[in-house]
Amino acid sequence: MTNKQILQIAMEQSAMDISCKVEDFLKNSPVVVNYNAGPSAKKYYKEPKACIFVSYGRTLLHL
Repeated sequence: MTNKQILQIAMEQSAMDISCKVEDFLKNSPVVVNYNAGPSAKKYYKEPKACIFVSYGRTLLHL
């Protein structure tokens, strides 16, 4: 498995966790999304959160 494949899988899982699109991580500007934990989200994302930031280097997602 290559680093590119690992990154793609990580972005896909994060997108499922926080209800955004994988493409949101690739934008060149910050993105704000409404947080809604998906059914396949990790358990610790189901707790109420005040603020979540996710970044894969190019942009920052603020939930």
